[in-house]
Amino acid sequence: MNRSQIHATCVALAGSAGPAAVLLRGPSGSGKSDLALRLIDQGATLVADDQCLLEAREAGGRRRLFARAPETIAGAMEVRGLGIVSLPRTAEAPVALLVDMAPPETVERLPEAAEEDLLGVAVPRIALDPFETSAPAKLRVALKARLPAPEGCGPAAAGGAAQDAGPAERRPLVLVTGMSGAGRSLALKILEDLGYEAVDNLPLDLLDALVPEGEAPRPLAVGVDIRSRRFAVRPLIDRLDRLGPRPDLAVTLLFLDCESQVIERRFTETRRRHPLAHERPVADGINAERRLVAPLQARADLVLDTGAPRGDAMVALPGLDTPVSPGSTVGGALIVNAVKAEVAARLTAMGHPPRVLTAGAVVGRERSEALFEAAYDEHARRLAALYADIGKDGTS
Repeated sequence: MNRSQIHATCVALAGSAGPAAVLLRGPSGSGKSDLALRLIDQGATLVADDQCLLEAREAGGRRRLFARAPETIAGAMEVRGLGIVSLPRTAEAPVALLVDMAPPETVERLPEAAEEDLLGVAVPRIALDPFETSAPAKLRVALKARLPAPEGCGPAAAGGAAQDAGPAERRPLVLVTGMSGAGRSLALKILEDLGYEAVDNLPLDLLDALVPEGEAPRPLAVGVDIRSRRFAVRPLIDRLDRLGPRPDLAVTLLFLDCESQVIERRFTETRRRHPLAHERPVADGINAERRLVAPLQARADLVLDTGAPRGDAMVALPGLDTPVSPGSTVGGALIVNAVKAEVAARLTAMGHPPRVLTAGAVVGRERSEALFEAAYDEHARRLAALYADIGKDGTS
């Protein structure tokens, strides 16, 4: 049999050799459409929603599996809360990955590679929690790791054309590591809110696949620690040394830390077991980890203490007459504050100092009120420009 219909949603993601179809499989309400919608918002296109037609045929000298939508639902997607919506679609695409929707407690932390036979074609298969924030990023990583590189691609095939091109924008790549319990997961969520594509617990041997040369420079944040598969300090440093000189990447190693007593209290309060403690006290695991990751801390571009007391995060910048990044006892807020401070520093250095809403106790009442009014005047101006043309052509 060369054809079948399955209960799955299918989207097509751009690959170096053309569109690649990803099947999202699971029962109704499992999150197929939710994950598909987020992928579409990030540049994927719809192939089929909920029901997908599969056909196996010879292509390029081998048997391949292709996906398309039944004609009755082509280009339509059911979005809970909105109803049936029409979306741009890809009529057909070769299947490259099968993703099973799974509850978070059933997703293996370090799964073995798996495949499933569909109409005589072995399709790579993974399981993901579709509602996890980083699910789209994890799916893209899995897809890139399984797509073959097309012939004729790479630096040698580019010839002299690349030499004539102007300097490309460097893609920010932040590797987030540090002590267990120091806030790596929270840091990744904050970076994701700032526009980064965030991936946690990435096996080191997949890092290169995640940052292929020539890809659009979307910021990327990758979480790596002792729980990551095949983690080792020396190979991670070697990869940093190899990625650092690349002209298309701006690599930063962010190391999160805090006092051992703070980490011990966090593990005790949450009743979590330290990954290196085994049957020993939490303090023993923390000490062992600190010795293990010491070279990473020494190599880090930025070390953040997420257990800093109130006031430690206050930052004054040359050329800016208002302080930025207010102090907080919340570790995650310190990371946000550090990012704000860096952005403000770069804007100020470029001659565009930001308007910072600052309390009268810091800059005086009149100055504080002037900053407040200027910021909201600018906000109103941008809103007016955004909505200026609404209604002119009958739209609302």
